[in-house]
Amino acid sequence: CLRTIEGFSSVPMAIAWSPDNKIMAGSCDDQVVRLWDTETGKYLNTLVGHSNVVWGISWHPDGHRLASSCDDFLVKIWDVATGQCLSNLEHQNWVWSVAWSPDGIRLASCCQDYTVRVWDPETGEQLQIFEGHSDSICRIRWSPDGTRLASACHDRTVRLWNLATGQCMSVLTHPQSVRSVDWSPDGKYLITGSADAILRLWEGANSQCKQQFVGHESSIWSVDWHPDQTLLASGGDDQTVRIWNGQTGKCLQILTGHQSQIWSVDWNADGTILASSSADQTIRLWEPLTGDLLKTLRAPRPYEGMNITDVTGLSEAQKMTLQSLGAITA
Repeated sequence: CLRTIEGFSSVPMAIAWSPDNKIMAGSCDDQVVRLWDTETGKYLNTLVGHSNVVWGISWHPDGHRLASSCDDFLVKIWDVATGQCLSNLEHQNWVWSVAWSPDGIRLASCCQDYTVRVWDPETGEQLQIFEGHSDSICRIRWSPDGTRLASACHDRTVRLWNLATGQCMSVLTHPQSVRSVDWSPDGKYLITGSADAILRLWEGANSQCKQQFVGHESSIWSVDWHPDQTLLASGGDDQTVRIWNGQTGKCLQILTGHQSQIWSVDWNADGTILASSSADQTIRLWEPLTGDLLKTLRAPRPYEGMNITDVTGLSEAQKMTLQSLGAITA
């Protein structure tokens, strides 16, 4: 493990590298998005404004803006440099996932009301709504060319949507709930992760599964293609991050260290580092082949660096609480 990011007072639900690899964004269920400098480990900022669990985050391709989706029925668009909220996109229910189009002109969101929506983020106008799912949609992903959207749903399907026609192109059926989906960098394939612990490889809009990747022991919550398409990363309830050969389906590496389920995995832009977020309240940055730990990143905590070694009158429970808030013992 290269770094462990422990600045959360609760669980980090989503993570995303900035396009230039310099900033890590993490959102969690205490209603904020946090930013770190990945080179120095310095904590940069907290984006405050949501009023419930922040489930999804997505960087604009230019790296200057960030979108976040939340149980407060809002997608917020943030100016990363100032930390200010630029606009709100209002929904009628919880918003689980958000994604900028590859050209940065449109923004897609998926909701507890079983819909996928496409927005003009500049005007706030809703451009399209895609209906057809019969349960909550967990993830949405744009195809690399921006002509299609994939949505993964608890109704045991992934649907592929044609942006030009507004129609569903294909339905990829699974035996259990689908928690994650990602396009290959060349746009020819999709990988899906399901509650049955299996990764499935699909060819384009073909509704037949091309290959299964077996190894996880429980639900898979996140999948991500390596930028050069040779590798896949996945994480789930079994507390492991797995690296796969994207062509053969062979598991090449199992990264262990998280103490609870893994919510999100994300390669940086050049594919040299893999990030994972977990219900153990950490984000870990991995060198995927060796698993080396470089450093630990922390957000500011109330008692950061305070030495309580010689403090008297504290119970063990109080000491543990202070240490969780940054206090140290020699």
